[in-house]
Amino acid sequence: MGATTETQTKKTFVMRTVAVRNEDIALEAATGDGAAGDATAGGLSRSILTEAPAASTSLSSRLAPSSAQASASPIMVRPEARPPGLLGRLQTLGAVVFLGLMGSSLYLVIASALYIVIGFGVLGHRICPSILLGVWVGQGLISVKVLHQDPEGIKRSWLFREMANFFDVTLVMEQKLDTSKKYLFAQHPHGILPLAPVLSAYFISDVVPGGGKIFCLIHSGMFYLPIVRFFMGEWGALPANKESVAEAKQQGQHCSIVVGGVAEIFLQNGETEQLQLRKGFIREAIRNGYDLVPMFHFGATRMYNFIGPASFWRSLSNRLPFPFFLIGGWGKGMTLLPKPVRIVIAVGSPIGLAALYGVPEGQSVPDPDPAKVDLIYEEWKKHLAGLYYRQRPEWETRELEIWDCPKS
Repeated sequence: MGATTETQTKKTFVMRTVAVRNEDIALEAATGDGAAGDATAGGLSRSILTEAPAASTSLSSRLAPSSAQASASPIMVRPEARPPGLLGRLQTLGAVVFLGLMGSSLYLVIASALYIVIGFGVLGHRICPSILLGVWVGQGLISVKVLHQDPEGIKRSWLFREMANFFDVTLVMEQKLDTSKKYLFAQHPHGILPLAPVLSAYFISDVVPGGGKIFCLIHSGMFYLPIVRFFMGEWGALPANKESVAEAKQQGQHCSIVVGGVAEIFLQNGETEQLQLRKGFIREAIRNGYDLVPMFHFGATRMYNFIGPASFWRSLSNRLPFPFFLIGGWGKGMTLLPKPVRIVIAVGSPIGLAALYGVPEGQSVPDPDPAKVDLIYEEWKKHLAGLYYRQRPEWETRELEIWDCPKS
């Protein structure tokens, strides 16, 4: 890449469309002042943003925070310190053990299943495999709580507090939210294991004070993991589908979604911060009368690294109807414990979709106009990139890349 092209790329918002045929990548088109010659993958359109975009004359002035909001100091919240003495150390140890169990949950399921089969068939054992099988079946018969969440209880929980302290989490809010409105929080990025969205639950009462709840939409396979499924229910998780969004709104509550989903995991690398975006979350927000709020978890893609090539785990994930991506990562010291990296959770200014769409505030639109969805989606990317470059900590030096899912 020449110096001139490199300089131009640093100052432009470059769009690329790529086609994938038998793992060969063809660069079909490039727009912008400068086009980089690097290869891309996944049959997606990619936007490389190396600085916050300037406000356009279309919707950007309405999407951006007001000058008073932009100039005001952000609101910062830190978790409470652990108690002194033995109790505090035991609580920290408990949180570390729990994080390890979260990371190894699928390993434990596979290992226990093999033990049951081998114990009954090969070893001739009966008692221990029978007990384990009974636990499996028994917990499977217990229904998981849905549309349930206690934000104040989560805030008081020593487990959530110590998990937040393990990562030295800081919440940064660009402005206070009007809690009389309902929001869909779009969270980025996913990470190999989506621990950052779990950690954000600790701050629900700070983000939407006054008893508000934020139900998080997650991969439905997580509700089939023994024991972990109950934690998901207590946390306020729901399966990631349009019915869950409608249920949350009917309950008069907020909801959130990790927009990139499982597919975003395989874009993780150490050179750039890569996101995969879809338009579905915008359509569902419009359908249900939600305003949109961006959330970015700085450090989330540093908790784990892939064991071997990401392409292998992508292929496996595409062929299995279960979150087998969980076994693809390693953390601290080649273990399943996540690396104790710093996490900064940035919450941006909301986007009032009703005003942009041209309907009264809070009104649902059963069948959103695709052209309006496309327009809002393009501006959303600029809004999200602005949050990234305004709030990224000094240790986060990677540039932001956005991949557009063509089937969204």
